[in-house]
Amino acid sequence: MSSLNRLYEMLAPLRLYALGRGSLIDAELAAYGAGFALAEEEIARLAGAAHVCIAHGQALDLHEAAVGLPNRSRVDDGARRELILRRLSGPFPPTRAGTEEALGSCGLLDPRIEEREGVLFVSASGIAPGMSADQSWELALRVLPAHLPVFALAPSWDEWDAAAKTWDERDALGRSWTELMLVGV
Repeated sequence: MSSLNRLYEMLAPLRLYALGRGSLIDAELAAYGAGFALAEEEIARLAGAAHVCIAHGQALDLHEAAVGLPNRSRVDDGARRELILRRLSGPFPPTRAGTEEALGSCGLLDPRIEEREGVLFVSASGIAPGMSADQSWELALRVLPAHLPVFALAPSWDEWDAAAKTWDERDALGRSWTELMLVGV
């Protein structure tokens, strides 16, 4: 029921006004009703944005910004919610599994860590929809242990050659070096 209808419903039993006859009181109530309708729309929008699970559209933009993700408005709402909730599930334990989960919250799909002589090497099977490898890597550097040097695990020269792609073919993929190192060719 609209605000205007609720106003009429409340005032009708009083029998003080001649309602619904195009009088000045009808015009005044219509103006009040329009103002209340705007306030109700804003309240409904805020209520819809209150929790990630029920948010959509611009409300998800706000949630992404709040957890440090780039705007991914062109991505399915479900995928957006999943990554937001994953970021909210931290802090992650300082274990290998916890660190890999933290990397997953940065948009790296199926992240893997290798440690060699106190240096971490990170790779992934892909990047979350709507994010670039550079954006994911930047977020990853914020969650990885600060006391260890970290690098994207680039393919070895043998793996690079086994992909049987020329440099021009690799450039034509339109992928950044970060993505080629993290995800591979």
